[in-house]
Amino acid sequence: MKLNRLVALVVALCLMLGCTAIAEQFPLVDEPTTLHIMAQVGSYYPDQKLDNVHGLQKYEEMSGVHIEWDNVSNSVFGDTLAARIADSGTKLPDIILRGKIGNDKLASWGEQGIIVDLRPYLEENAPNFWKLFNEESTISGAIVGANGEIWGLPQVILGAEMRTPTKLWLNKNAMEAIGMDDPKTLDDYVKVMTAIRDSDWNGNGENDEIPLSGAISTAAQVFVTETLGISNNSAGTRSDWYEGEDGSMEYLMTSDLYKTYLERMHYLYAEKLLDNEIYTQSSTQFLAKGANMQIGACRTDAPFVLAGTDPEKYEQYVAFGPIAPEGGEPRQYFNEMYGANLYVTKANQYREVTARLLDYLYTEEWAQIIRGPQLGSEIKGDWDGKGGWYYIDDTQTKYAFEVPEEYSGVYYWRIGAVAPMALRGGLGYSETWMNEVMSDTDTHLRAIYADTWQYTVPCFPQEYSLTQEEADELALISTELKTYVDQMEVKFVVGEVDIDEGWDEFQAHLKSIGVEDYIRINQGAYERYLEIANNLE
Repeated sequence: MKLNRLVALVVALCLMLGCTAIAEQFPLVDEPTTLHIMAQVGSYYPDQKLDNVHGLQKYEEMSGVHIEWDNVSNSVFGDTLAARIADSGTKLPDIILRGKIGNDKLASWGEQGIIVDLRPYLEENAPNFWKLFNEESTISGAIVGANGEIWGLPQVILGAEMRTPTKLWLNKNAMEAIGMDDPKTLDDYVKVMTAIRDSDWNGNGENDEIPLSGAISTAAQVFVTETLGISNNSAGTRSDWYEGEDGSMEYLMTSDLYKTYLERMHYLYAEKLLDNEIYTQSSTQFLAKGANMQIGACRTDAPFVLAGTDPEKYEQYVAFGPIAPEGGEPRQYFNEMYGANLYVTKANQYREVTARLLDYLYTEEWAQIIRGPQLGSEIKGDWDGKGGWYYIDDTQTKYAFEVPEEYSGVYYWRIGAVAPMALRGGLGYSETWMNEVMSDTDTHLRAIYADTWQYTVPCFPQEYSLTQEEADELALISTELKTYVDQMEVKFVVGEVDIDEGWDEFQAHLKSIGVEDYIRINQGAYERYLEIANNLE
């Protein structure tokens, strides 16, 4: 069968490249072993029982390591974890999954011995991750501490279609109604959005068209940052830093570039080209506008997130952009990786076993496991009610899923809130699989992303680590600085404060908060990141 050939090929490649063949490793233990994992769960899967997820059940069976799962909502995860660490009487989890601990806390908890330095365990026990670590300089630069420590393992983005998780979407029906081409420059964009605002492209007889909107207040930033050549960060929103002409890392908010950004954002808002409720609406309100086909353009994960699962609606939205800056080439910024988000605590007494356990998450075989089992060799196959995939055409190039009825959807059953650490193709599918076999959704997304991949460049800057001293200094500045910048940006954009009249006072207040020290510390940490990364190239 094709799948068997693919598995054999992956195993053979791992052997050729010096990786350990997974099948030869399992089980990982000879005696009963239990690990307690505290996992952060997003809003999409708030009530998921991780011990019932197919991929995790399969892995526990293979590894012989029993996992006790502690599922914590993302809304309280940070506070819950901090409280457990602060309470010496509370037993810590052995592993923290999707923890995304901030650099300030990570440096402190590492030096206190709460989080374990994984470096001594990786080369021997995690050959697949270690190979990736030594091949990808962005990984080493981001997770290696000032003294060579590795406090956590990252989520690595290897599939092109996953590198820009939040993309720009434009309604093609709206474009047909106004009779204009997709915008390529800022002037084009303003003309297109103005025409959408003044049209009735959704045909409901009401003047309710919204040229540009988003689920969160930062969702529209990318439409302006691209016109200025400003990078987006790993979350797909405006970075606080930009690359200077000499390659240096410069703070955006103290630059004239930021003033121009504010002026352009204000223009869009004042002309009602930008949703005037973007700073106050909830995600639910935004999605309601999408379902009502009011939105001309937005930034979101996928069109079916915006418009619902009806193909007649979501297929109206096509990926477009990026918008080129004046005199420059268009750029679509992507995530090469998310910084460390998987950690081992001092409570863990099975650290070598843990390293081998986590290493599997960086393999093609793991990406295949979480797809679920194949339901026979026929087009439909034999379904036992437990879930799986099957081919839907004679050429065996497309597939679909059957999901047990107690699960609300395919991802909830397959892997849900616990993402694979290495994303090799869309939603954890193996790279080989994505090149040969795709679902209808995959096919649709690949087709509409194709025109934008050619413009992708890495986000600037990539993530970097901090020393304890740097973290302590930044802790005194960061919260107040971010709060003030966020508040003032809204006031500038909506016109509550005039940009020209308020600019000098804005800069003076940044200095009073300590922005010069904030810049100095971050630039020093970034220079160290470059040194670490360059030493491995």
